[in-house]
Amino acid sequence: MTYDIDQDIIDRVTGLAPGSVTHTLRHQCAKVVEATQGSYDALFSPTLDGLTLIERLLVALYASRFGTLTGACCLLSRRTGRA
Repeated sequence: MTYDIDQDIIDRVTGLAPGSVTHTLRHQCAKVVEATQGSYDALFSPTLDGLTLIERLLVALYASRFGTLTGACCLLSRRTGRA
């Protein structure tokens, strides 16, 4: 799978705009950015065997509620249809 900067989950959840100081700083280390996105893509791929996609999304939603990940909670809620 090829990394697509326009689909970066962290940029989308946090609202990082291309060209902003934080976005630019975060993308200085492409290996980390690509690995983070790669992990998300692998964990939430609809083709992954085992738990269904909705089950994986619900586990992630449950876990994200223990922290201050309000952006992640909103994204996961929308993806599970529980917004």
